[in-house]
Amino acid sequence: MNSSTPWVERMFMVSVRQGRGIDVRSPVRVYRNLQRKTWSIQQDGLVVAYAPRVVLTGCKFHVNEAGRERVLRDKRKNVHAYISGELTPVDEWIDYLCFNESRFREDYRPRIVEVTYNPYMRGDFVTSPPGTGPWTKFSMGTQPSVHNADTVYFNTKGKLLVAGANVRRKYQAREAK
Repeated sequence: MNSSTPWVERMFMVSVRQGRGIDVRSPVRVYRNLQRKTWSIQQDGLVVAYAPRVVLTGCKFHVNEAGRERVLRDKRKNVHAYISGELTPVDEWIDYLCFNESRFREDYRPRIVEVTYNPYMRGDFVTSPPGTGPWTKFSMGTQPSVHNADTVYFNTKGKLLVAGANVRRKYQAREAK
């Protein structure tokens, strides 16, 4: 169902590029567009839409190591890190947070963490500790890596909020040996 009809734009709160459509049943890739200060949505290798907010489910975090090395070498950013998943209506997730989370007992609330990526500090997406900025140097080295998550909310300020993250601490693997 390749569609650029108004209902797709309203339901997913995206601005579909002219002449392109989004297949809402196929996975997408989302990354931060630094020139437009918004999120770019790719499908089948093409940017099909832009959005100030995006929600993905069934997410995987990807970093192309060759692209990261090019950033380190040239000191110039390029698109080499993205999150893939299924596009989900934005309002569903916001309603879930606003109305359902308060009904959970404290110990059953879904754990929502902020996730960040900085190619100059680490080669993977990491959780950002509460109360620190996403680019804090001292916090990046010891923070757990995030490789996949149930849901990712890409907000209007360029931040990633993740529910159901599968986090892995580097030092835990060393302790197990």
